Amino acid sequence: MQFERELKTQEIEPGTSGLVLLVSRQFDPHVDFIIEKLRSENIQFARFNTEDFPRNTSVSLYLGDGETSGLLDVPNNLPFLLNQTRSILYRRPAEPNPPDNLTKGFEEFVVSESKSVIKGLWSLPDVTWVNYPEDNRRAAIKLDQLRQAQILGLSIPKTLVSNNIIDIRSFFDLCHGSMIVKPLTVGSIEEDGIYKAFYTSKVEPEHLDQLGPDNRCPYVFQENIPKELELRITIVGNSVFAAEIFSQEQEGAETDWRKKWEGLRYGIHELPEDIKNKCLKLARHYNLNFGAIDMIVTPRGEYVFLEINPNGQWVWIELETGLPISEAMIKLLSENKH
Repeated sequence: MQFERELKTQEIEPGTSGLVLLVSRQFDPHVDFIIEKLRSENIQFARFNTEDFPRNTSVSLYLGDGETSGLLDVPNNLPFLLNQTRSILYRRPAEPNPPDNLTKGFEEFVVSESKSVIKGLWSLPDVTWVNYPEDNRRAAIKLDQLRQAQILGLSIPKTLVSNNIIDIRSFFDLCHGSMIVKPLTVGSIEEDGIYKAFYTSKVEPEHLDQLGPDNRCPYVFQENIPKELELRITIVGNSVFAAEIFSQEQEGAETDWRKKWEGLRYGIHELPEDIKNKCLKLARHYNLNFGAIDMIVTPRGEYVFLEINPNGQWVWIELETGLPISEAMIKLLSENKH
């Protein structure tokens, strides 16, 4: 099947292998930032905000006769064929948004069907992914991250995941009373329309008394690693950019710099080659073309891995340090795959 209906589609520039598809949501400053860079380089792109589907966006997919093809028609853009795509930046898409005036049951059906179509969409093009959705999902499992980092030879904090108060108290003693707690998944919850953030926090002896039969949620407990400084290591393809975050200089940022990030001082860090290679190997293990790694550098100069985020923030690091992260991202997205 060819899309031969009367429809003007994007024309791809000669000498390139297609356009860059940005899959995200209506509000994403990172994608806005990348779009400005793509425009400055005259690189063709299209943006697919997934909350526009199916309300304002149409998708047609065809499989048969040895052929796979698809057409995506998004707002503020000429329709384009999926085989015109050279790369896809997949970053924090939103829930599909059904048309108005549907019953609750049918609205749920439309959302479910739309999610399935979007998932099917990603099986079609043979392109460079940043990152493939299933790889993002695998890489977001923090316990597996710690395990893989340890296998690769990276130092990690002693870690306990538990909702058993006896084991938690024993681990607190193992950490000599210097222990932190943090969530495994979401960093915030909504209660009565108010969002409350979960930050990494120190655990004091009196906090243990609050854990009991009425508080059975499992938490992540780790030894509290002493910090000289913290690192945000951004991986783009084969490029590694390490930024220093001087969290210990600012009151309130010592345990979790996100809690008091305004006014923090940053710097550029030269990673030891061994640590750099292990970071790349960790990203490759999950088949990631992009990842944001958090590490601690201790007063003794030891590098301690905390986590890797396959959808982490990075624009603020570039603006604070001048590290050419967006340049590497544009190069990765615009390379001719074939």
